[in-house]
Amino acid sequence: MIIKSLHQAKRFLTILFGFTLLVLGVAMLVLPGPGMLTIVLALGILAAEYVWARRLLDSLKQQGDRLRNSIFQRDKTPAPANSAPPAPADNSISITSGDAASKPVPVETRLTIESTDDTVSASR
Repeated sequence: MIIKSLHQAKRFLTILFGFTLLVLGVAMLVLPGPGMLTIVLALGILAAEYVWARRLLDSLKQQGDRLRNSIFQRDKTPAPANSAPPAPADNSISITSGDAASKPVPVETRLTIESTDDTVSASR
């Protein structure tokens, strides 16, 4: 096998590295190690050269999205209008105890700093 150009050499090394990672990833499915992560990385490298690797990687991404959505059930329905009042926009805290007549309680947010001249040093 004769490699005639730099492009062919890069392509050969990419393919060799990708398949090596793929074999290691499959071996790590039964041995200790991050098997699935290595397989996904190998498919990402091989996807630059092979359409089948791109399709398999896209399929794995879709299955991962479906798995994530089934684990973290995102409720995309809007909340009912009478469920909870919106948070107050000013600097107040709303304390509710199930009473519909409760009102926001204002909270003081100013900071007062008093200066004492007793600690002024005379070494200036």
